[in-house]
Amino acid sequence: MSTIVETGCQTVSMKDRIVFMALDQWVKYGEELRRLREQAGMTQRQLADRVGLSHAMIGAIERAIRKPTPDYSDHFDAALETGGTLRRHWKDAHLRRDVPEWFRDALALESQAVEIREFESLVVPGILQNHEYATHLESTLRQRPDPEAVAKDAETRTARLPELVSRGALVKVVIPERVLRHQMHSPGLMQRQLGYMSQRIEAAACTVQVLTEAPCLETVFPFRIILLNDHIVAYAEGAGGGVLINHPDQVNRLVERFVRLQSEALPPAHSLRLIKKLEDNYAAAVDD
Repeated sequence: MSTIVETGCQTVSMKDRIVFMALDQWVKYGEELRRLREQAGMTQRQLADRVGLSHAMIGAIERAIRKPTPDYSDHFDAALETGGTLRRHWKDAHLRRDVPEWFRDALALESQAVEIREFESLVVPGILQNHEYATHLESTLRQRPDPEAVAKDAETRTARLPELVSRGALVKVVIPERVLRHQMHSPGLMQRQLGYMSQRIEAAACTVQVLTEAPCLETVFPFRIILLNDHIVAYAEGAGGGVLINHPDQVNRLVERFVRLQSEALPPAHSLRLIKKLEDNYAAAVDD
């Protein structure tokens, strides 16, 4: 039986309360970093130059879009002369005893979702990858040398969509056309990947929209919106990993961004036709 906690007029489970508490730790870290930086009279760019990061990364950490590492925290403390304040904040956020293991994995929250909305700007979203594509991505581009770990990760990725569909969850994806046109490894691999996507779409397992023109796409990072029964969280990804987002303003901005991406993308039926056309193009390249 779930423990119930009263919060004003809203009743939430203790499990949900722990999620909120843990997510908010990174928001608090970002707020403290901003406070200490401004107290030191530094701009984001000046701090970035001192610690060897981009100013965009500093901004992302302050907004809790990216999660800091312990090394980043040490560098921040040294540059801002805090006496170890940010390292202590990092330790509190990362090692909280009351945060269960399932929280740290976005897939655990996804397993409770009633709807997933996902945008991926660089590769086919994991939720739509077939086993071959996922294996190549992990073993080659992400340079993971352990075949067993690669196989396990690929299996996890390919199991996501069937699991969501079996529970009746809705899945909506927006993907840039350039991702579908970028040949990963070989025409044959891409033909089979797009064929897999087409089959999933035709089976009504998901809704996919292709973004053909996106002047501002370079500024849009991959993200996922996870709708649960009584609240919404988001998950933003980057080269160094991902971070769960629970701050209402940040989640709302991502919801609005996804709606905008949908409005600029092709309708689902047109998107399916384009995917099939590209699949045929890859098939022709294989025959050549």
